[in-house]
Amino acid sequence: MPEAGERFPVATGLRILKSETTAFSELRILAELAVDRPSVSGLQAGFLPVDKFAVDEFVYCANLVPMSKSEMRLVEQILEELLPEQIVPERGFERWFAPLKLRVRAQALKLHGEVGVRLETARQEILRREGLVRDVWFMTGGDGVSLMKSVPSVRSRLGRKLLEDGDRPDRRLSLEEAEEIVLSFRDLGRFRVVCDLPLDVEEARKILLPEPGAFLLGRYPADSKDYTYDLNLRKALKGHRAWHFKVEVEGADGQRTFVEIQLMTLLQHAWDRRNHPLYEWYREGGSLPARLQINDIALAETLHLVDEQASRNWEEFLACRKGESS
Repeated sequence: MPEAGERFPVATGLRILKSETTAFSELRILAELAVDRPSVSGLQAGFLPVDKFAVDEFVYCANLVPMSKSEMRLVEQILEELLPEQIVPERGFERWFAPLKLRVRAQALKLHGEVGVRLETARQEILRREGLVRDVWFMTGGDGVSLMKSVPSVRSRLGRKLLEDGDRPDRRLSLEEAEEIVLSFRDLGRFRVVCDLPLDVEEARKILLPEPGAFLLGRYPADSKDYTYDLNLRKALKGHRAWHFKVEVEGADGQRTFVEIQLMTLLQHAWDRRNHPLYEWYREGGSLPARLQINDIALAETLHLVDEQASRNWEEFLACRKGESS
């Protein structure tokens, strides 16, 4: 650990401080302290101060979790220090990412098509079984454009990844190293299966990935996360409840990319489209009044209960209909 009052570049400083602390949230506090506390000098010319007061404050405040504006400044500083010079500017990053984007889009379209064929076969079977006409589910991303994560979002994600990484180099990354990190993101390509009801979400989940550790559609390595009932994954203001599958897709050239499939109800899809601006604002350091946060979380939970009751109502309706026709 450097001596009190010593100053050093952000890329070096955060790595040293990370080794002295136990959680990334503690680094978040450093950003807050450097700006807001008079006893710790501010961020100046990309340098961070170190003193015992700051380290003590890390531990005291480690439970604070919202991303701060000062952390976003740190993200930008880490990008300026560690990215290859030609892709530090946003336009340079966009030009560099363009061929990667085409590769990921091709893989996402391939998976999208295969999932679509399998789910349409299952949908027709459900309609035959129920003897009714309804959507059951539909898929987003058919236009090819919405399959991809936006360039600014990828760049910001890369900065956050470097900020959190305690083993990053003391030099600028090569273009190949930057590419490797970006292609490891689980949701560069993504699409949704939007279902009428929670019971349809469960049906689609069993079709695509019958059990944890299985292969999606029987051929693609995949892992899953349950954002509906896993309390460790439920996040304030994110709102929507869904299954997320990280799917590994190999191209004709043998290079692998990851595509994320999200399974959710129509109500949760609509909620996410409405609420995503709030979530992004909060994630990028914007502040929201406690009353708004509490009311928004309560509304998200209420919509979940509506979904669950709608599933029960539908099953009861099918039972009634079957009883009358028998």
